[in-house]
Amino acid sequence: MFARWGYFVYRRRVPVLALSLLLLALSGIALASGGELRTSGLSGAESTRAGRPRPRRVGASRSASCSAALRCASSTHVSVWP
Repeated sequence: MFARWGYFVYRRRVPVLALSLLLLALSGIALASGGELRTSGLSGAESTRAGRPRPRRVGASRSASCSAALRCASSTHVSVWP
């Protein structure tokens, strides 16, 4: 497959070079013109819903708790971190 691609590019190297330079110039123009990034209009998208703050549940605790149990392979001691 790559041999055929190389043969194609070698036989048409001037048009391929011209097309490459044209695409490089167009990408430079697009980069220089810039623009403003904005969100799409997909209001029902999952990412849009995930970005919105969720309402607090009634009775939910404000503090988070986490515990982890750690065990070393060379020891039978288990450490529990609150």
